[in-house]
Amino acid sequence: MLVPELQSLAQLFALLSGFSYYIGFAPPDILRRAWQEPELRAFLGRAAALPRLPTTEAILQEIADGAASALGVSHATIGLWDADAQLLRGPLDPTLPAYPLTADIPAMQVLRTQQASFTPAFADPTTKKTYALIAAPITAGEQRLGVLVAYTTSAPIFATEDVALLSLLADQAAVILESRALIDEAARVQAREHVTRLKDDFLSAAAHDLKTPLTTLVGRTQLIERRIMRSPTTPIDLASIQTLVREAQRLKRLVQELLDAGRAEQGQLVGERHPINLAALAETVRSRHSSARHPCTLEAEEVVMATVDEHRIEQLVENLVENAVKYSPDGGAITIRLWHTEEQIHLTVADHGIGIPASDRAHIFGRFHRGRNVDDRRFAGMGLGLYLCHAIVEQHSGQITLTDTVPQGATFHIALPYRPEGAVHEALNLSH
Repeated sequence: MLVPELQSLAQLFALLSGFSYYIGFAPPDILRRAWQEPELRAFLGRAAALPRLPTTEAILQEIADGAASALGVSHATIGLWDADAQLLRGPLDPTLPAYPLTADIPAMQVLRTQQASFTPAFADPTTKKTYALIAAPITAGEQRLGVLVAYTTSAPIFATEDVALLSLLADQAAVILESRALIDEAARVQAREHVTRLKDDFLSAAAHDLKTPLTTLVGRTQLIERRIMRSPTTPIDLASIQTLVREAQRLKRLVQELLDAGRAEQGQLVGERHPINLAALAETVRSRHSSARHPCTLEAEEVVMATVDEHRIEQLVENLVENAVKYSPDGGAITIRLWHTEEQIHLTVADHGIGIPASDRAHIFGRFHRGRNVDDRRFAGMGLGLYLCHAIVEQHSGQITLTDTVPQGATFHIALPYRPEGAVHEALNLSH
């Protein structure tokens, strides 16, 4: 027989053991609320920012983690309802099968009935384990979005209040997912509006640029026609014929730019590559554009060899020098510099024109983009020149950058891979 002191101590331990079991597995409501409230507050505090997470999976994971923390369990997950396929999918675990609406599992029962439920023991045929779980439907109005499930493999620790709490979290999940859907739809609308604006800008610029040479062509042609009809023996008007040729070539260049933009978009702008002397190519372009109003100089070594698409590289230099002339309406020197290091060929084209505003730097190589300081009535163009320059350089595995010093002009810097080709005398032969 136990002495009275030991008997009292044993009774105390039994009482403490029973109390601990009660607190651990059937805690009073006031204690459960005290445990759950901080986690619930933390989740609700983050909820407003969740719709703007980068992916839907990241949003679902945050919701599931918040539900697990608020309920004091280690596992929670979300199944999303695919209305088109009529399947419940688990995006957080790709190994889980997709379930039809008729599947005999607690999550599908909740989805069918749209009522939260508690399942004290569910034998999962996939994992071969038995879980205690609660599930609540995620619903927006009449639209089924999915199911929020919290589960544990330990002894049932859920209380009646936990079903109501999970339903609250499921409602919050519905708000978050609907907000994300609205954000995605707004982004799609904005993208469509942006594309529409680009098309409108393109049509406006193309119509303006194509109209100018076409008007000249039609007008001059009609004038020549009337003169010949009045007097068939009238001598040929050479000046008019030269104007027709010049405007026809301008029209051809505009159409060619549009075709090149399509090729650039498909990554097919650059063709076959051959070794050429870039110094000779740059000199050809320089001599074509140099004038008293826009003196153009070339600073280069006699030979700078590169294996490139000669036609496209000439188009690149031509576009940059043409822009330097066009956007220097008050005149000014244009400088082309060409040199190479052990790994790269460098080419710069600098002018003293109107420059490019800092706000346009990030977009200057975009299709149909023109600087804010460009007056369309004064400077013709569709905004494709620099876009094509960027595509040519990029498809040669190079880089093109802008150094802008408004109002002193702009400098474009091109860097291409340098691979010496042959001996110097062979390069000199190629340049002649």
